[in-house]
Amino acid sequence: MKKIIFSQRLAMLVFLCLGIIIYSQTFQVPFHFDDHFSIVSNLKIRDISNLEEIFDFWPTRFITYFTFAVNYHFGKLHVF
Repeated sequence: MKKIIFSQRLAMLVFLCLGIIIYSQTFQVPFHFDDHFSIVSNLKIRDISNLEEIFDFWPTRFITYFTFAVNYHFGKLHVF
C-alpha cells in the first residue's frame, strides 16, 4: 500500500515538474488576443469579493473568470 502511495506521489511530482518546465517560458510573455477583453480591460475581475459581477459578466464561464479574478487579486496584471 505504501509503495502505491509513493508511486502516485512520485507521478504527481513528475507531472508538476514537467508542467513548470513546459510553461516556464510563458511567464514573461505579454497578454495576447482575447486576453485584453478577458483580463486586461475586464473591470469585473478586479474585485474578487464581488462574485455577482464576475458571474454576470459571462455566467457559463464563471469558474474561468473567477480564476482570473483570483490571479488578478494576487498578481494584478503580472503573469508570473
